[in-house]
Amino acid sequence: MENESLTANHAEAAFDAILDGRVPEDEVVEFLEILRNRSESVDEIVGAARAMRRRMHTVNLEKSAIDVCGTGGSVGDRFNVSTAAAFALAAMGVPVAKHGNRGSRIPNGSFDFLEALAIPIELDAAAVTDVFRKTDLCFLFARQFHPAVGAVAAARKRVGGRTIFNLVGPLCNPAQVSMQVLGTVSVDVGEKLARAAQQLGTQRTIVVVGDGGRDELVPDGPSTIFEVTPERLITYSVDPREWISTEFPELPVGSADENAAVFRQWLESPPSMPHLSHWIALNCAVALYLVGQEDTFRDGYERAFELIQTPVVRLKVSQYREAA
Repeated sequence: MENESLTANHAEAAFDAILDGRVPEDEVVEFLEILRNRSESVDEIVGAARAMRRRMHTVNLEKSAIDVCGTGGSVGDRFNVSTAAAFALAAMGVPVAKHGNRGSRIPNGSFDFLEALAIPIELDAAAVTDVFRKTDLCFLFARQFHPAVGAVAAARKRVGGRTIFNLVGPLCNPAQVSMQVLGTVSVDVGEKLARAAQQLGTQRTIVVVGDGGRDELVPDGPSTIFEVTPERLITYSVDPREWISTEFPELPVGSADENAAVFRQWLESPPSMPHLSHWIALNCAVALYLVGQEDTFRDGYERAFELIQTPVVRLKVSQYREAA
């Protein structure tokens, strides 16, 4: 209330109490609103993440994987690019453990999208591990692995819109991945998430802030990149228009059902929908660069774009559905 940021230890203690249900709902609402209104600090994000991580149900995949996810909050309707890219990356031999949830404001989050594709989402740790072993891919439903967050569900609903939990969630993958691509909607938040990831311990994290407030690498403008390792944090800009000479029509986006219908159409014939191929390939490129399979985003994009013109992604989706 005095407009001072909490230390990481104080924030952790506060979220310990909140997640254990020891704080009255009215106070939780006020606390979350204060944090949001003055903008959460790096230390507060770190402290909240530590509290959440200690309470999450973990998954041992017995093999390293990456996460590709966003904080949500993009302006307007959006296509579920990172979820589509997860299937494509697994098809290219990059294991993915994607953590996510339903949409916080409207039902167009990654798990709304998966459900619209008739893909089971409420898998427990044993089922997730089995599917990952068969497919090099799994989707970790936040509600399934973060039961403690249920203690603040009513308070979050009363606050409405984004809270610190939208920032902390992507930092709390139950598979405890050491590398991830994390998309968010503003440079200020992107830098905070990058610094928080570094403090929490990461082998390598890339935070992407797309032009126009989009939480992914976009083809029609510059994106800001924060590249994080334990020793350093560097910032630079990437503009695919410098090496992709084509027009980029607006993606047909909408509800999870509408996005799923578009994705199914693309799966049947990627060459007939090059605009979606560009978006998916670009976001695969970030992950290929992350894991060291490509030296530049451009190289990763060219490799991904060529591969996803074939039926490999459709086959991966079918394989995953059968395994789940």
